[in-house]
Amino acid sequence: MNADTFKIRRFVVAGINGQFGRVLARKLISSGASICGIDVQSSATEPSLCDRYICSSIANLTEAAMQEIADSDYVLLCLPEHVILEALPRLCEIMRDDSLLIDIASVKSRIRDTLLKIGARVGYLSIHPMFGPMDDFSEQSIGLVPMYENPRLRSFMGMIPAWGASTIELTADQHDTLTAFVQALPHAAIMAFGSTLVRSGLTFEMLLKIATPIQKIMLALATRVVGGQRDTYWSIQTANPVAGIVRNELEEEIRAISDIAIKSNFDDFSLKLDAVQKFLSPSRQALEELADACVARAKFKDPS
Repeated sequence: MNADTFKIRRFVVAGINGQFGRVLARKLISSGASICGIDVQSSATEPSLCDRYICSSIANLTEAAMQEIADSDYVLLCLPEHVILEALPRLCEIMRDDSLLIDIASVKSRIRDTLLKIGARVGYLSIHPMFGPMDDFSEQSIGLVPMYENPRLRSFMGMIPAWGASTIELTADQHDTLTAFVQALPHAAIMAFGSTLVRSGLTFEMLLKIATPIQKIMLALATRVVGGQRDTYWSIQTANPVAGIVRNELEEEIRAISDIAIKSNFDDFSLKLDAVQKFLSPSRQALEELADACVARAKFKDPS
């Protein structure tokens, strides 16, 4: 899609001072969009990202913000899910039916249910960048959940591949199930790994002295999770309605492996590994190369 497509399109980016708000604003500018930024701070963090800026809460709109939203073609909500849910009734009331409302929330089913409850007519697209806020979208994936179709929805969806990201179109329920396994499961496993080390009574220095490359990689992942945005990781575990089911399945698998080991049943152990190997087989070579690269770089040494 060429840059001319959005030259006369008016975008509102709510939450433009946040990391994803700024990243997506830059992408929209590259496509020629005219942007009004809205956020609760008195001024824009990066003034160059918007033609106009309004200080306003999206859930308690000022008159200026309401007018801008009413006149816009697209409204992009780079905000937490609970703020989006609070703001939706008013936004759907003041936006034109031919405009498009977009969110980047990490859970979709409650947004869908809220839209159904209020009888929304505005076009609505829920997207989920499956990566942290970064300018380079190449080799990254974005989930797309169309909720209310109109021409602008398909136009916006068609623009995303030009930013370098691949896309997958899902229903709200499909999205929440997939992301429970893609996000909630690995994060829970990593946090449990770290907590188990804490409970061991061993010091980090003792563990590190004989740490294997895999242990070092796990320590690096644990460092990333505990040092990241805790409200995001909290939301992934608590907001997704499928996350609890996935954590229970993780517990069952750990118990199953423990039971196999206690019974010294190598055949069952091999069968379990065979099943995992078969599941991973479509990308086995690429995954082995990634694992080799990670192991080769796992050279962290005890700083003492």
